[in-house]
Amino acid sequence: FAEEIYKYIQQAVQEAVRQALQGLSGAGIAPAAPQVPDAKGETQDGKGRKRRKRQGKGEAQAEAQANGASQQKGAESQKGKDKGKGGGKLSSQQATSAKSGVDGRGAEPKTGSLNKGKGNGNSASSPDSEGWTKVGPKPRPSPDKKFRLRAQDWDKPLLDPTKIAEKLEALQTGVKETFAVVRKPSAVLHVRVPQAFATDQLWKQFLKNPSRVVMQWLSNLHINALDAWGWKEEQVDKGSQLYGLIRILEPDITSVLALSGRDGIFLELTRESSSGQPKVAVKVNWVDAEKGENMPDYLSRMLRSAGDLGLAHRAGRLGHVALRSSTDLVERLLAPSFENIKMLRQLRKKKFKVFYFRAASKEADRDLVPLTARDGNDTLTLWATIAPPRNRVRQQRVLKGSSVLSLAPRTSIFEPQPVSIATCAEDGDKEQGVAKKAKTLARGVPTGCKVHIVPGDGSCELRAGVVNHLLQHKDRYVGLWDKCDTGGKPDPNLDFEGYIKLVGQESAYASDLELRALARSWQVNIVVVPADSRLEPEAFTTQKAKKTLAFWLENKHIDLLLPVEGNKYPEELFS
Repeated sequence: FAEEIYKYIQQAVQEAVRQALQGLSGAGIAPAAPQVPDAKGETQDGKGRKRRKRQGKGEAQAEAQANGASQQKGAESQKGKDKGKGGGKLSSQQATSAKSGVDGRGAEPKTGSLNKGKGNGNSASSPDSEGWTKVGPKPRPSPDKKFRLRAQDWDKPLLDPTKIAEKLEALQTGVKETFAVVRKPSAVLHVRVPQAFATDQLWKQFLKNPSRVVMQWLSNLHINALDAWGWKEEQVDKGSQLYGLIRILEPDITSVLALSGRDGIFLELTRESSSGQPKVAVKVNWVDAEKGENMPDYLSRMLRSAGDLGLAHRAGRLGHVALRSSTDLVERLLAPSFENIKMLRQLRKKKFKVFYFRAASKEADRDLVPLTARDGNDTLTLWATIAPPRNRVRQQRVLKGSSVLSLAPRTSIFEPQPVSIATCAEDGDKEQGVAKKAKTLARGVPTGCKVHIVPGDGSCELRAGVVNHLLQHKDRYVGLWDKCDTGGKPDPNLDFEGYIKLVGQESAYASDLELRALARSWQVNIVVVPADSRLEPEAFTTQKAKKTLAFWLENKHIDLLLPVEGNKYPEELFS
């Protein structure tokens, strides 16, 4: 019974809302007669006609056609009566009703599709030839469309229109904190794009929108440009040239200038940055194009030997832009060990630079020369070596391979193993258990070898033999000396003879220089295996070696490694 009452109330509310909407639309709708549901689920209006509560689409169309036919028949009969009475003339009110499709009883006009007919209604949204989609206002619903309340509409709270202002005032007003814009120093760079060095596609893009192209070019190289403006095109001897201005952050000046010359785009710092002071002091070394060399090849050759700050362009010529002190510093470092120095080019990598030069070494039998430089209070060791051979065209052929199964990685006798070490406990703490010991990697004694402990008295025949060998062949080892004492500290007042005297003293630490001298004096190959896993094993060989010795380095002390069985070391120890 409660469900029937709920359905009856719902139908009554929907009918009242529908009548209210039809009244707002301006149509003269007569009040609907009350409908009472019968036992079969049908409703019965005031005229005694029955109508189903729900009907399908076909039934609704059939009923609409029947109602339309009955209305038309009633209109014709009324017209005949009026014609007999008044000569067939309609009153003004009847004429208006006939034109509008509404009879005297307030019947609604026949409604069709809003989109039918030429130029009527809003057509469906469809893209035109350029890809734009034309949209318009949503069409109004038909007045006779049945209004239905959703399930959630029955539980929504009602809002009094007079209290809308109070609701708006109660809303949050936003963040009250004042944010300050941080001002960052910036610099202005000149941008030059000569047509002779740019590709045809890049040149056409610059002519259309140069600011967009240059900012996209910098963005692809992970540089954020702040602005670009002032673009102009001028005629030069070899075609045209575009030039403009860009603004970048001051910390990015050297990074951006290092890109000068790429893709035919040249960058140059103006005389003063935004702070009013020059930021970079540069030196340009101009290089002319070779006879018969075209512009793209000229640019490619110069890019291979670009300076610290890329390339510079003036009147069709290209030059290397370098910091004033970079090349001079390298020449001063090479002067003690080389003669006739001529700098060729330099290559910039991730964290270092490689300089290529042509010179004559003062020691012909050396292929690796150490160079000592000072950076503030720190000492750096640089290395000069023979450059690799140039790439040449070689004949190649493809080798046919076969499928290979998954192979286990090869283990080495030098591979460090995880070990547990005891940690120092604080004062007053109890001794830590085994489970709380720290884990670390340590290299164990190679398999097949054993350690023969050598007393650490610091005075032996080996030290005396090394000192005599260094004195006899002083010219050979003076170039390998790193200008440090036996403790590894640099001493500018110490010469090589003084260093040899320090080597002869008791408890003096040995370096690779002494081990190399020991291998040559004894005519043996020496392999040093450190216990520290951070250090790699090192070998000292000589051409006249007849035997091989292995040393074990642990806690700054060298012991002798001997084979466990027989007089033969494991082959992997010397591989």
